[in-house]
Parts: sequence; C-alpha cells; structure tokens
Amino acid sequence: MSDHSAENEVGNIKYALGLLGGGLCLGFGILLLWYSFGYPGGGMANNLNRIGFSGLDNIHMLDAADFSIGMIVVGALTMIFLNAGAWRDTNGY
Repeated sequence: MSDHSAENEVGNIKYALGLLGGGLCLGFGILLLWYSFGYPGGGMANNLNRIGFSGLDNIHMLDAADFSIGMIVVGALTMIFLNAGAWRDTNGY
C-alpha cells in the first residue's frame, strides 16, 4: 500500500511542476504579445507624421510574434494534456 502512495506522489509532483511550467509559458506568451504587433520602422507615436492619424493599416506582426504565439500554444497544450492525464488517473474525480 505504501508503494502505491509513493508512486502517486511522484505523479503529483510531475503534474504540479508541469502545470506550473505550462502556466508560466502561457502567461509569458500572453505578455509578449505586447511586443508582437506594431509599426516595423519604430514606434508608432514617433512616426505619426508619416502614417497619418490612423495607423491601423500599418500595424504588422513583428519578430516577437512567432515566439509569443508559439509560447501560448505550447503552454496551453501542456496544461490541457496534463490536466486530461490527471483527470484520467483520478477516474473523473
């Protein structure tokens, strides 16, 4: 009986650390979205005389977009699959 509980504790640590890592990855990916979209030539506020009063046409995906969107996908998938595994291990409770 003690072997079973020790095995369960190792599984709990795996899920806890995995969910924590997945949550951090997802959170940092969401925060990095701020740097993922903008004006490629520099800040929009500094270049309003070139782009006019509405710069929405000139907003592009910057280099950080690939990294931040990738972090969001990896973090979300990690949390989804670990949660599904934990749900299966506890028989739905």
